[in-house]
Amino acid sequence: MMLGALGTMVMMFALIDAPNSVAYLGAALIAAGLMLGIGFAGYSAYPMGLATKATYPTTFSIVNSLRQIGGACAPLAVGLLLDRYNWSSVFVYMLGTSLVCLLLLISMVEPIAQQAKK
Repeated sequence: MMLGALGTMVMMFALIDAPNSVAYLGAALIAAGLMLGIGFAGYSAYPMGLATKATYPTTFSIVNSLRQIGGACAPLAVGLLLDRYNWSSVFVYMLGTSLVCLLLLISMVEPIAQQAKK
């Protein structure tokens, strides 16, 4: 998950002042999509490690519901930024949200490490 957040930050930084080159933009956008996708599965796996067998379905549904809400709200935020500013502001916004994600991930304690100590 940290690799995905860090990679997304790097790619958004690379897109802030991107040159007007089709090859550069194509490669950068593909790499940005790859970086976003690398950590995607981990965001479901982490809470599932905390869930019991009885609470697993509810936990999974809450995680997926929140993920879908985020997926619906992000384009709205991007559209609002584009109406008022430009694409650079969109990439700065995405860089900032990736930084917040990375900081939250650094502060988390792995559930597997705690279970192994018991």
